[in-house]
Amino acid sequence: VLTFVGVMLQVILTGILFARFARPDCRVVFSRWATINDYSGKPTLQFRLTNERTTTVVEPTVKVVLGLVDPSNPKAGRRFHNLSLRMDTMPILPVMWTLTHEINEESPLHTLWDDHKKFYESSPVINIIFTGLDSVYMNSVFVSHGYFPSHIVFGELSQAQQEIPGGVEVDYAKFHEAEAHAD
Repeated sequence: VLTFVGVMLQVILTGILFARFARPDCRVVFSRWATINDYSGKPTLQFRLTNERTTTVVEPTVKVVLGLVDPSNPKAGRRFHNLSLRMDTMPILPVMWTLTHEINEESPLHTLWDDHKKFYESSPVINIIFTGLDSVYMNSVFVSHGYFPSHIVFGELSQAQQEIPGGVEVDYAKFHEAEAHAD
């Protein structure tokens, strides 16, 4: 009986320690650059993300908040605006996900996107919040990321994804690249 209790106690303690330290870490990586470009004939803000883990993230959701300063009244502080995305949730996180915000009449970027000087004077900060569910541990995962003016360019994200037999492959050397357009 004493041996049985000792073994059971050891099994329970091992399980508790494993559960405590074996939590999922969210290794979602965001592209180095957010870009503003002409996508399908419309001005669009784009950035991309990928999951570095081999496990699947279920029900990934992305929320984007834009902070702007009014250059004519910088003491008023930064004003925050929710940015709508063409698709802000998926059933599972794909190999690479390019998120897009169409700059239309309802977008807070509407009056800024075509005047680069005015855009950068407004000191834009793009805050992104990513949440999802780790499919192995069934725990919530969370990561946030920010793009500051020095990492927002008027240009194109490089083509980093290609079709291969049986799936898709990401060229991580190109994942962070962007080509800036001349002003």
